[in-house]
Amino acid sequence: MTASNVRVMISAVVLVSVGLGLSGCGRKGELDPPSPAAAPQGQAGTAKPAQKHFLLDPLL
Repeated sequence: MTASNVRVMISAVVLVSVGLGLSGCGRKGELDPPSPAAAPQGQAGTAKPAQKHFLLDPLL
């Protein structure tokens, strides 16, 4: 094998390894529901905050 073939093989292995590593990032599936401690329960007098509209909302 020549030096250029070895360099191409090493580059291919590195690119495939990086691709496989990045494809495994994240989680597949639904989001977890909030924990009961994080959700406020029974607080009287709390009003919902006003919805802020974003410029691109109609496009979504």
